[in-house]
Parts: sequence; structure tokens; C-alpha cells
Amino acid sequence: MKKLLGAAIAAGLLAAAPARAQFPGDVPETFRLRLGGIFASLDTTASLSNSNVPDASFDLNKLLGQPDHKTTFRGDGYWNFAGRSYLDFGFLSFTNDASKMISQDIHFGDATYTAGAQVASENKQRYIYGAYRYELFKTPSFHLGLSLGVSYTTLHAQVSASAGVVGPNGPINGVTTTREAEVNLPVPLIGAETEVRIAGPVSIGAWVRAFKANISPYSGSMVDAMAHVDWYIVNNFGLGVGYEYNRINIEKTKDTGTTKLDFRYNGPRLYLTMTF
Repeated sequence: MKKLLGAAIAAGLLAAAPARAQFPGDVPETFRLRLGGIFASLDTTASLSNSNVPDASFDLNKLLGQPDHKTTFRGDGYWNFAGRSYLDFGFLSFTNDASKMISQDIHFGDATYTAGAQVASENKQRYIYGAYRYELFKTPSFHLGLSLGVSYTTLHAQVSASAGVVGPNGPINGVTTTREAEVNLPVPLIGAETEVRIAGPVSIGAWVRAFKANISPYSGSMVDAMAHVDWYIVNNFGLGVGYEYNRINIEKTKDTGTTKLDFRYNGPRLYLTMTF
């Protein structure tokens, strides 16, 4: 990622063409929307502990049999509303579930799901992103900007079983026992984004957005990054391919216990670009 950003900056500084309002070439840039899908590899771990149950994180993909690959809709774009000023936005949502006979005990909340139990699980990751971006450099061949935004993020993990569950008062029989951990919160993000015209209507670009903080009762970090190539077939429509990486881990600590969620996805992305 650092090499890609460095190459983009160098190419932009060498560009000698006079500044125009279009990028790349004659492609409009007032409003741009990317719609498509991401073919993601997933890695999800969760922990829900209290004073009676140990803090034991477990992998929902490996231990509970959830798929470790998922295809889902991914959309993002921007509005260039004034000169060098942009409004960036994006949306992503994953839902993953499975049912499996587990081979080892799982501690989650005040319940223990014992080896041999048939356990159903579900996890969700969803975020809506918005940011203000200011272009430090803006020519027909090169863009480089910094952004400040926020991602409203939802992380959810749920485990349930109707047998083989032990609660604080002993075995639980004849009742489906469900425990879940969830966090919903805005995550501020500081980012940088660049795009370089390499040949006619073809451009390459990249962005990275990140944040790390400890604000009671939460602590954690988020990283969102992508590198992409776009080919604008006609002025208003194009095709793009990229590779995206996202990881968010959040810990929420309260008197009643601690919730830890660590969700990651990465993979190739294909999309249609519309520009106006």
C-alpha cells in the first residue's frame, strides 16, 4: 500500500497538463458511484465474559463452521460539491451463519456450550461511512486528498443450542439457550486517497482510512483500505477492479462483563462506475 501511494504521488507531481475540471480525461467527476460485489475472505472472533465465565475468544469460522468466504454487495462513491471539497460515502453489510456439532467447550456470556452440542451461530458486520475530503493536489492526471469522517458500525455475534448447555445454576435442558454480543457505535476515521490517470480513460487509485482509540467503555481500532484500477468505457460509465481490506476490533468493558469482537474481511472487488 505504501509503495502504491508513493508511486501515485510521484506520477502526479510529474504530470504537466494544465488543470481542468474532469478526471481522468473528459470523464465527469461531480458525482461518482461505484456499485458491485466483493468476494471476501472472513475471519471473525468473539468473546463475551463476566465474573463467572472466563475470557475465552473463539473463531466463528473455524470452530463453529461458518463459511470463511462470502460474496456480498459493496457500494461507495463521492460528491465533488465545491472545487477541492468532496463528500465520500459507502455501505457494506455481511451476514454469516452456520450450525455445527462442536468438538470443544465454548464459553460465551454466562453459558458454556459443551463439546458434542449442536450449536447454531450467526454474525453480522455492517457499516455506513461518510467523510469530508479535501484535495491537496488536483490536476487532470492526479488527485491526492485527506479525509476526516465517521463509520457507523454494527458488529454482532450470536450462539445458541437446545442441548448440551451449562448455565450459572447447572445444565439447561429443554430450552434453547441463546447468548449474543453486539456493539453499535460511530467510529471516527482519518484517511488519505489518491488517483492517477495512467493512459486515456484508465486510472489507478488507492485509499486508506484508520483510527485507534480508548474511550470508556470502548477501546479498539479500525482499518479500511483499497487499491483499484478503473476503465471508463464512455464518459458516464466504467468498470473497476480492486482489492479491499477491512479490520475492526472493539472491546466494550462494563461492570457486568467484557465484550470483544474482532471482524476482518479482505478480497477482490468488481464494480460498475457511474459518473455525472
